[in-house]
Amino acid sequence: MKYIQLTSSKNRRLWNIHDRMPVILKRENEALWLDREVQEGELLESLLLP
Repeated sequence: MKYIQLTSSKNRRLWNIHDRMPVILKRENEALWLDREVQEGELLESLLLP
């Protein structure tokens, strides 16, 4: 099994714990996230949830 841990900049709730926080990619967005043809950064960032 392989995996990758996706992280983002911290938010206000985690400011004193760490400079990064994990994000969640919904299963229905996995194919879009992995599609090498998709180049729109804002679209890809919108798929990541804190």
